[in-house]
Amino acid sequence: MVMAGLQSFTRKHLTTLLLVLLAGGFAVLLAELILYKHFEGLQLVGLFSTIVGLLAALWGLVAKGGTRIALAGVMVLLVVAGLIGVVQHNESEGGDEGARPAAIAAAGANANISLTAPGVAQDSDDAPVAPGARPRGDSETPPPPLAPLGLSGLALMGAVVLLAKRDPEEAVLVK
Repeated sequence: MVMAGLQSFTRKHLTTLLLVLLAGGFAVLLAELILYKHFEGLQLVGLFSTIVGLLAALWGLVAKGGTRIALAGVMVLLVVAGLIGVVQHNESEGGDEGARPAAIAAAGANANISLTAPGVAQDSDDAPVAPGARPRGDSETPPPPLAPLGLSGLALMGAVVLLAKRDPEEAVLVK
């Protein structure tokens, strides 16, 4: 009985629930960008794109007609911004190493033998480093190569949901 009620509620409010979940996804992505201080130069594109995605998802909850379609168009632009971010994250700034995925670049650059367990980073003194911490000799870690796809994926789902959402007067005509 409870499941039938939950199923009925979910079907009745599916697009609203999806937009709320998408807004939550954009909020988490925004928190991550703030946590990692993603504020310099072209990094601002990702930060502002995420804020726009969050606002578009929230606005989509109440938008009707042409406004809803325009918000879907904005989401499509955010997909492109995310794809540009993938290219930016994979671009080399000073050689070929930045153009390769981080795992491959690290394997090629680090040919020495280590007695540390796999997946445990080491600093310059060969001391293990806690997961998530930077080694002492490491001045800057490369950006995660596929991280901007989170923005693209959320925005693509948002565009689809906004295009599929019915205005209240459309819902009455369909029933």
